[in-house]
Amino acid sequence: MNYKKKVNNSKKKKKKESSYQTLITEIKQEIQLLKKVKIPNSYIQILQNQDYQTETLTHAFRNIVEEVSKRTKDVTEKISHLKIEMTQTVDRFNEYCKEYDSLKENQLYYRKEIQELIQLLNEKLTSHYGKTIEVKPLCEYIEVKDEKWRNALEGYLNSQRFDLIIEPEYFEYALLVYEEYKNKRGIYGVGIVDVAKMSRYEDVDVKDTLASQLDCKNTYARWYANMLLSKVQCVDDVTQLRNYATAITPTCMLYKNYTARAINPRIYNKPYIGLGAIKIQLATIEQELENLKQEIKLQKANYEDLKNGQALLNQSKADHIFYRLDLIDEYHNLLKEYQEINDRYEKLILDDSLISLQEECDAVKKQLEKTKREKEDSLMKKGSLENNLETFKEQLEQTQEEYQLLHENIVQFEMEHVDVTQAADQQVVIYLKRFSKDFNGMKNDIEQQGNGYQRKANQIENQIVMKMKDYNDAYNIGFENALTDIESYKQRYHQLKEMDIVSKEEKTRQAKLKCEESFKTSFISGLNEKIENAKKDIAELNKGLAQRDFNGETYEFCVSPTSRDDFKEYYKIIQSGKEYMVNNLLSETLSESQRRIMDDLFIKLSSVENDQETEQMLMEYTDYRNYLDYDIKIKYASGDFAYFSKVNKEKSGGETQTPFYVIMAASFEQVIRNRNQNEDFGCVVIFDEAFNNMDEQRIQEMIKFYNEREIQTFIAVPPSRASTIIPYVNTRLLVIKQRQQSFVEGFKDEQL
Repeated sequence: MNYKKKVNNSKKKKKKESSYQTLITEIKQEIQLLKKVKIPNSYIQILQNQDYQTETLTHAFRNIVEEVSKRTKDVTEKISHLKIEMTQTVDRFNEYCKEYDSLKENQLYYRKEIQELIQLLNEKLTSHYGKTIEVKPLCEYIEVKDEKWRNALEGYLNSQRFDLIIEPEYFEYALLVYEEYKNKRGIYGVGIVDVAKMSRYEDVDVKDTLASQLDCKNTYARWYANMLLSKVQCVDDVTQLRNYATAITPTCMLYKNYTARAINPRIYNKPYIGLGAIKIQLATIEQELENLKQEIKLQKANYEDLKNGQALLNQSKADHIFYRLDLIDEYHNLLKEYQEINDRYEKLILDDSLISLQEECDAVKKQLEKTKREKEDSLMKKGSLENNLETFKEQLEQTQEEYQLLHENIVQFEMEHVDVTQAADQQVVIYLKRFSKDFNGMKNDIEQQGNGYQRKANQIENQIVMKMKDYNDAYNIGFENALTDIESYKQRYHQLKEMDIVSKEEKTRQAKLKCEESFKTSFISGLNEKIENAKKDIAELNKGLAQRDFNGETYEFCVSPTSRDDFKEYYKIIQSGKEYMVNNLLSETLSESQRRIMDDLFIKLSSVENDQETEQMLMEYTDYRNYLDYDIKIKYASGDFAYFSKVNKEKSGGETQTPFYVIMAASFEQVIRNRNQNEDFGCVVIFDEAFNNMDEQRIQEMIKFYNEREIQTFIAVPPSRASTIIPYVNTRLLVIKQRQQSFVEGFKDEQL
């Protein structure tokens, strides 16, 4: 009985001892952890005392649990606040990146309302007028001559730098668009300049004023700038300010309305005027981006430290240990009880019978044999496990090195691609919510998306190559139509981008305006001159025709204003003798109604986008013949008369053929007369079966008429008509055909 009690107590002791040793190990591990998280040293010293007293440990661990809980809460709050700060920093970084990219394209980055109104007006005006119309703010049309005065210009103009310059003819519609969308889009505080009312500021005196410190690339921008700045005197010293009604210094001290005030640097610290502002902003943003990168790097380092600290605090088992400290007393009590039982067992062991001892000895031997076998198996397993352990250690070291390298690369990538990292973090959260721990499903989805992105990338590559080909075909620059030559295209792009496009646009616009004015001015006078010349030519032709009798008929060309409705009004204006624009003191200009009619025509001519249609329309409206109607008056010996336009519909034969050939001769003679005298010129007209319906007298009169014209005739007739024509021609040739041969012979009258 005593032996069994001893055995049971021994088993209980081993179990308690195992739990006790586990607890002691955890306490030692906790000590190391507490050192890492820098828990007060006084607590750690109590734990390091090898005399583990339950009461002392309980007090210490109660304080440690409170300290760890407090630290965990603080770290969690710091991490939360730091995340918000990092997000704000990344947003600022991304915003600067967008602004930087825009500036690299020579596009200034404006506040939302300005950007939105510019885009809205560009879209609506282009759609309404059927041609590309660009709207830009004042600051893009002006350049600072002397950087000394940049701050003064930027500060004085302030928000007026962003007022939109629109050509006069588009202002009213732009105003309607602004009115319609201002509340819908929340667009307020942006100005649209009515430049049509500022022409008086074109030639104002700007000497020594802020206006003189600007180069303007646009006429309308010059007018507006002159209006705003031509009264603001530039002075170098504040003591000179009071000498003028309005004056300013390079240091931005402004005197106006008898009041001196310093312009807030916040207004001019970020410049917007001209290409010079782009360079300044680029340099500023580059520095800001560098500062933000360093700030993000520091925030990430702080975040890593906090996360590591949080991970260590989460590893703490102080609260778990705190609730198991009673195990120490239980273990000590069990040791004491075990010792007492063992002492009693030693005293009683001699009284037990030999048989009982023998049985126990045999049982112990069997157990010993079994234990030996188990030991051998364990040793073999131990050897195998040790080998595996060494292998795993090597693999672990290699994996840790790879992990460290990968971690460094990831951190470096995150620092260089903050926006990508931000988007990736958001995507990870989405995937975890969607797939939970189904990583295979997550992997398959990512692969499918990757394949989709690759297909899209291939499509974009093909589109780029096609654009390359189109550009090459259009401008014949000799680049390769492949992505391998993309650098050539990029260099070309940057060359074009760095050109002063705004200035060239203004020069083109001015040239276009001059061409339009020249066209408008010459359109009326040029057509009028051609119409009058045509009337003179026809009058001269009629003088000759009046003396020519065609078998009892004489002919007179008639010209009158066109009956076409779409040309009637234009004819009246052209024949009025008035000018579209005043060229001299003696010229008379069109009335308002006449000018409106002509403006409608010019808009119609300029609104066609298709070059071929434009050319056809121009040819139609600039051809003076379309403004006239033509006919031939046929006078008979009886005194009656008829018009060819009517006879041609009702009769046939010589009555219609004779006027027809008269028209042909007169028309082609006029073409030849109107040719450039320095130009070699020829005109061949072929008639099939000429004069076939005319009698001999009509033919003879027609040939005489042709001989009096400045034209050379070649007439082929059958023998039956030859005798009628031969007396009136210089050269006669006879064409003879014999079998398969043809011969040409000259002959005289008597040979006929």
